[in-house]
Amino acid sequence: MGTPRETFEKSLEIISTFAKVEKLSRLYHSAPLGFSDQPPFINAAVRINTTISPAYLLLKLQDTEKKIG
Repeated sequence: MGTPRETFEKSLEIISTFAKVEKLSRLYHSAPLGFSDQPPFINAAVRINTTISPAYLLLKLQDTEKKIG
């Protein structure tokens, strides 16, 4: 899935096509819960603003995840 930073930046590029990115957190590591045989997860939070419905937003975010792999 590439490096976490590249994946995050690509995600933001796609999200920016259907929502305004207002604020970003830093990338951070967290221990995987229930998965002891995996490396730490890498997480971030993004505040966005959009006029699309919550249901359509969910579809667009799921599509973004599929596009990135």
